[in-house]
Amino acid sequence: FRTANLKLTISKYNIKFFNSDKLFMSYSVDYRNYVNEYIEDPLHYGRKHYDHQIYTSITKNINSNFKINGFIKLRYRQTLSQYQWVEDIKSFNKTDVGIRLIWNGVYDIYR
Repeated sequence: FRTANLKLTISKYNIKFFNSDKLFMSYSVDYRNYVNEYIEDPLHYGRKHYDHQIYTSITKNINSNFKINGFIKLRYRQTLSQYQWVEDIKSFNKTDVGIRLIWNGVYDIYR
C-alpha cells in the first residue's frame, strides 16, 4: 500500500479559563491506497481510505506528584472500494472518552 498523512497539534499551558495546566489538541488525517493487483482479493483490491482523528485533552496538576487528565478522541474512517460490502465493514466511527490519573514517583522495590 501507499500512504500519506498530515498531523496538526497545539499545546497551551496555564489555561486560566479552564483552570487547567495544559490543553492539548490535535487533528490528523491518514490516506492509504492499497496497490494490490490481485482481483481475487476483493477486500484489498482497489481499496483506499481516509482516516480522520481529533484528540483533545486537559491536564490539571493536583500537586507535584499527581495529575489528572481528561481526554476525548474522535475517529472517522471513510473507505472507498468498488465493493459496497468492503466499504460497509471497513468504514467506521469511534469515540473514546476517558480520565487518566498520573502519579509521578518512584517505588523502590530493592530496599
